[in-house]
Amino acid sequence: MNRLMCVMVFPILMLGVQQMAVADECMDAWYISSAEESCRIVNAEITKNEKTGKEQCYVNARCTLHVGKYSNPTSGYYEPSDVPKLENIKGELSVGK
Repeated sequence: MNRLMCVMVFPILMLGVQQMAVADECMDAWYISSAEESCRIVNAEITKNEKTGKEQCYVNARCTLHVGKYSNPTSGYYEPSDVPKLENIKGELSVGK
């Protein structure tokens, strides 16, 4: 019985570890982006995009419209490879080059 439980639980644990690694990938990518300089991250996690059904980085932040004021909430789903390209464009997150 114990062996069967290990066989069943191990893949579930590995999936959880894999999701945590992707979530960390989202946060690590955020710190590379230029948006990080003028936005305060609320959270960045891997989650299912309800519109597309794909697992993507969901980034939730508050970005400045003016120097020193984190006043504009902004969020969106992004491919992990696009997160480092995020920019603050007039208080909104946008994927740049």
